[in-house]
Amino acid sequence: MRWTLVLALAAHAGVYAWMLRIPPTSKASAVSAATTTEIDVSTEPQTAPPIERSTDEPLPPEHARERVAAEQPHGAVRGPATAAPPSTTSKGGAPGEGGDVLTAPESKAPDGQGWTFSPIQPGAPAGGGGAGVSPDAFAQATRAGVDAVVARAEQEEAARARKRAIPLFTKHDIELGFAPGAHLATLTSDRVRRSNTPDVGHAVLEFRTDSSGIVTAVRVLEATAGHSDWSDVATELVADAKSRPLRVPSEARGLVVIVDVTSTMKTTSGASTGASTISKIARAVNNPLDSIVDSRTPPRRVVAARVVAVDLL
Repeated sequence: MRWTLVLALAAHAGVYAWMLRIPPTSKASAVSAATTTEIDVSTEPQTAPPIERSTDEPLPPEHARERVAAEQPHGAVRGPATAAPPSTTSKGGAPGEGGDVLTAPESKAPDGQGWTFSPIQPGAPAGGGGAGVSPDAFAQATRAGVDAVVARAEQEEAARARKRAIPLFTKHDIELGFAPGAHLATLTSDRVRRSNTPDVGHAVLEFRTDSSGIVTAVRVLEATAGHSDWSDVATELVADAKSRPLRVPSEARGLVVIVDVTSTMKTTSGASTGASTISKIARAVNNPLDSIVDSRTPPRRVVAARVVAVDLL
């Protein structure tokens, strides 16, 4: 018993001495190693709260248009959203860079001079108030106006050409005297018969009227001889024809009447004095009585006038 007790005490003393020799760090690591356990933890994703944008911060272009459209009153005119040019301060810097007061750009015109529009000089007006009209733009605008006037004139001329292509009065109507201006042929023949125009000749006269049918001008289009004498006849016919206006259609601005005039010298039997000698001999053989009558009676002047065309103005 005694030896057993001694051995137990010796063993306890040795264990105690060994424990005193172990460093403190080793004890802590041993404790942590003994108490560490692995735990799997799953966390739910958290959504960040929406950030409220300050009204002073600039918005992207698409959001800026939406805000402007929402803030405009009903019925207001909405124009395109354009970025305003940056303002400058009294010190020359941008806002927020040390500038004091925002100022607008100054625009000063020279003394005694204001803004003058010049369509042929490019560039901005005096004082930089805007851009002028370039010569190219002015030329294009002028060309467009001239083209419009020319196109309108061409349309009117085409309409008149269609009327002339389909005449209002046919040749048969003119021959029967149904066309206006038939009395002008009678006035012409009477005036030519008493005039100094050549006894044998041919002429074409043109009568022009206004919308009321009054003859305003007569001119000689063609004459075989004595043009000045035919011009005198045309001047006298203006006064003769004014006493009897023509009937003008409502859609016309006037009438143009063409009169063909022929003057010849004829014998009593109706033969022309300008026939050749052979023709006269043959006629005397075939009609001896006519030759005897014509030899005793002097020839007389015969004037024939007729309307050959009627056009609308």
